[in-house]
Amino acid sequence: MAFRTFLGPILNGTVKNINPIVDTSATPSPTYLTLNAVQTSTYGGYRNTGASDAYQFISLPATTFTNIAAASFPYTFYPTYTVGGVAYPIVIPAGSYIDNINLDLTTAFTFSGSPTGFTIGLNLIGGVGSAYTTATAIATIGASAALTAFTSNTGRFVCGNSGSTISATNPLAYPTTSTILANTGVTDTLLQLVLTFNGGTTPAITAGALTLGIDYCMRSYDGTWYPQTPPGAPQTSFPQTY
Repeated sequence: MAFRTFLGPILNGTVKNINPIVDTSATPSPTYLTLNAVQTSTYGGYRNTGASDAYQFISLPATTFTNIAAASFPYTFYPTYTVGGVAYPIVIPAGSYIDNINLDLTTAFTFSGSPTGFTIGLNLIGGVGSAYTTATAIATIGASAALTAFTSNTGRFVCGNSGSTISATNPLAYPTTSTILANTGVTDTLLQLVLTFNGGTTPAITAGALTLGIDYCMRSYDGTWYPQTPPGAPQTSFPQTY
């Protein structure tokens, strides 16, 4: 088994009737998706039935957090994974539609300095041509008054609805003004984390580890889910992929 890399969205498809009316009719019928009397299972074209999902995840060990000096908060960084001694950030391709974020708290957090709150902000940030030319919050973990979101829980948590109230059992939520569904523009986007303490005396992280997973649909860089026009008229000599 091996990995394959694709540049651009992957569209799923199904066999359809090759009648060209289906490409122009304002009221296409489901019968266009069936084979006619002269067609076989390998005859006809393919119709786009949706873009494929992609998933990226990253594990952040305890040293990611415990090596941060107490006087460094708020602390902003780009989480990376290492391959062959080279650190790579998490990059969300241009135009992607982010539909879910998973948080795995693998080790409960502990803190020094008696803080009253701890928050991890998840941001997207891109370059020129991106919807995220400046860091934009897409989700928040923890809350200013809910240390128990980190200190008393391990396990998997999925992102709540926009504006969800963060609690110990629901530590991950989209902000009310989240742009999580926005097109990232023509520039790829980096995942950025911001760690913030509330209260305490020069607090620091003494233990804790987590994994983040981001699920997104690969779209064209302009945010379209499918080509705006077919690449050519329907033909019978080979399947159409549009």
